[in-house]
Amino acid sequence: MKLGSGFIALAATVSIIGCGGAGGGSSPLPPSGGRSTPTPVPSSTSVSDACSQTPSPSSPSGLSNQASAFFGSVVPKAHVVCISMWDFSSDIYTALSSAISNGANVTVVIPYSERSSGSNATDATNLANAGGHIVWEYTSSPAASPWPTNVTYAKSSMDIHAKFALVDGVAYMDGHNWFTTDVVMEDGQPGDFADLQSDLTTFPASPPSNGTFTTDKQLSLENEAAYITAQNPGAGQEYDFITESFNPSSSNPNEYNDDVYRAMCQAAVNGATMHLVVEEYSGYSATAKAALQDLLLLDPNASVHTDNNGHEKISMVRGASTVWFGSSNSTTTDLIDWGMTLSDAGMISALQSYFDGEYNGSSPIPSPSPGAAASPCPT
Repeated sequence: MKLGSGFIALAATVSIIGCGGAGGGSSPLPPSGGRSTPTPVPSSTSVSDACSQTPSPSSPSGLSNQASAFFGSVVPKAHVVCISMWDFSSDIYTALSSAISNGANVTVVIPYSERSSGSNATDATNLANAGGHIVWEYTSSPAASPWPTNVTYAKSSMDIHAKFALVDGVAYMDGHNWFTTDVVMEDGQPGDFADLQSDLTTFPASPPSNGTFTTDKQLSLENEAAYITAQNPGAGQEYDFITESFNPSSSNPNEYNDDVYRAMCQAAVNGATMHLVVEEYSGYSATAKAALQDLLLLDPNASVHTDNNGHEKISMVRGASTVWFGSSNSTTTDLIDWGMTLSDAGMISALQSYFDGEYNGSSPIPSPSPGAAASPCPT
C-alpha cells in the first residue's frame, strides 16, 4: 500500500452515498443561518477510506479538462475513488465497474430520491453485489430497516447535487453527470480539494465558499450573476448561457437565480447577442417561458435553443478572460452544488467547444407571438 498518501490497499469495496431531492423547484431561499445542522454521517470504514484521502503531491497545479483520461484510465485504474452523482450514466458505471474489478476502493454519492430514476437502483445493486457498501444520503425518510447487506443511510440537511470526485488524491468536478462528452475539470488547487472533501464526508449545513469557488448553490448563483454584471456585455459581444432547469420568479430579491436572470435581461437590453440553451423548454413553468420570450423580444439577435439532453452549466462572454462554470441549475432549491469563475485558457476553450456542440445540436424555442411586447427587466 502507499503510506502517507491516503491510498489504502483493500479488497474491492464500493460505498455509495446518495441524496434526496431534485435539481429544480421553487422553494424559497432559507434565511441566512437558517439551515439545520445535519445528522453526523454513520461511521463506515469504506466511506472513510475512500473519501478521507490526502491530496496527491504529484497532482498538477491549476485547472484542466481531463474528460478523456478520466473515463479511459483515471477511474478504471484507480486505487481509491470517492465520487458524487445525481444519476448513473453508462459511462461512469462502466468506469467504476472496471475500478472495482481491479481492486479499487470506491465510494459513490447518489441521491436516495433518485433511486427509482433510470438505472440507479439496478446499478447500485450490481455494485453492491460486487462487494460494495451503499450509503444513500437523504433529507427526509429513508427506506425502513432492516436494510439489505452492504446498505446504510446517512441524514443531511440538504441534498448533494454537485458532481465531485476524489481519485487517488486528485480532485475532479463535472457540471453535468459524468458523461464522456462532458467537461471534466481536474482541480489542482489545494483549497478546492479540502472543500470537496468536506462536502463528501460531513455534508455541511453551510457548504464552503472560497471567493470565486463555492459549493453552496445559492452563493454559486450569486457569483454567476456577479460575473455577468461585471462583464456587462453589450453591442458587438456574445453572451452564452446553458443550463438544465431554469425558473426565475422575478418576485423574491433573496433568490439568486433571479439575480442571474436580471443580469441576463440587462445584457439583452444593452444589445449583447444572447445565445442560450435550456433543457426541455416545453416543460418549463409559464414564468420561465415568459422570461425567455422576453429575452427574444429585447434582443433581436437573441437565440434561445432547447433539447432533451442534460447539460453543463455555463455563463460566458465570448472573448472575455474569465467564464463561470458549475453544476448549479438556475432554480431556488437549496443544495450542495458548485460554481467557479475561472480564467484558465484551456478550460475556457473546452467550455466554448462544449457550448458550441450543444447549441448547434439543439433547436430554437417558439418565437414570440406577433405584436408581443417585452416586460421590463426585473429590478
